[in-house]
Amino acid sequence: MKRAHWLSIGLICLGGIAVYFIRQDGAFISQEIASADRLLFPDLRIETIDQLSIHTQYNSVTLARNPSGWVYLEKENYPADETYIYEVLYGLTELLITQSESVDIQNLHHFDLLDPADERGDDLGVRVDLHRSGMEPISFYVGNLQASDSERSIMFGSDSDGRQYLRFADSNQVHLVNESLSHFNTLPANWMDNIVCNPYAYQRIQYVNRGITEWQLKRRDRTEPYQIFDQDGDSGGPLPKLTATTDYAFASMILKDVMPTEFDATSVRVNAQRYFELEALDGTVQRIYLGNKTRITTEEREQIGAQTGIIRSAPIEMSRYAGLEWFEERSSPPISGRTYLICCPKMDEYMINFKEMLTLERLSPESDETHASL
Repeated sequence: MKRAHWLSIGLICLGGIAVYFIRQDGAFISQEIASADRLLFPDLRIETIDQLSIHTQYNSVTLARNPSGWVYLEKENYPADETYIYEVLYGLTELLITQSESVDIQNLHHFDLLDPADERGDDLGVRVDLHRSGMEPISFYVGNLQASDSERSIMFGSDSDGRQYLRFADSNQVHLVNESLSHFNTLPANWMDNIVCNPYAYQRIQYVNRGITEWQLKRRDRTEPYQIFDQDGDSGGPLPKLTATTDYAFASMILKDVMPTEFDATSVRVNAQRYFELEALDGTVQRIYLGNKTRITTEEREQIGAQTGIIRSAPIEMSRYAGLEWFEERSSPPISGRTYLICCPKMDEYMINFKEMLTLERLSPESDETHASL
């Protein structure tokens, strides 16, 4: 009897100590709220938003709507991806609060909800400002994603990922919302109109190195495999196994950033003597002048594992500077003559000579696309 009595007292003490340390850690304990799962922005109307600003410890992005569409102000009014912007803004109109609690201001760092403009360190939030015509702006901070194995997850009675912490500016009320907001970052590729090439639509691809053609691929339409030719125009035969992977190599490229108009392309060794020339089936001709490689940024690396909401594309370790040129008039981006940073996960595999291309075809595995092209 005494043993059971003392055991009960011990368990009560341990429970009290645990609660004490949880509260000292700054994590708030969930309480059921009568209006659970309520809209975070019940009165938000997308058509009233004329500017979206995002600020992180790394950078700032300002997207503004003008009569011609959305533009990226920090990139000299470069055209922004309007479809993606509306997708993000529409997501806000459906965002739900699943839990809320007041948190002491000195404990906001536990949720990564500190203002990146006022603080330094690893506990900073992302500030988002929605500017609306004739109305006060809406400002809020995006913090941590909720991890399934975290203390906070246990407190909220959930074992799922995907929810995220948020608070409005000038408020210590912390909300847990039902969706990830990791797409609110300052990676240029997320907000630019970032398509480089016309996917799966080429009749000719030429690789030139040091001013000399290493090889050319040609076909009449998409149902045929590419034929390879050397610098003298002699054929090396069809490349049925490489056809699908070649199309993918160029279609999978995206623009990651655009350099200022006064940027010196030669400083990153963008070379007019080394390029790919792509001729689309409609006759459009494009060149990609190749420059140095560069590693991804810290922000890109941190975003690889964080995006569980609206996802563009996971960044790879290396990118390349490139100059883009078209031989026809065009009004849509990419803009001819500008220097870009491009994500090209497969293009480097084709920066080889004619003989190496034949070897690559021989060693490549067959696929369903191979048989379809025969």
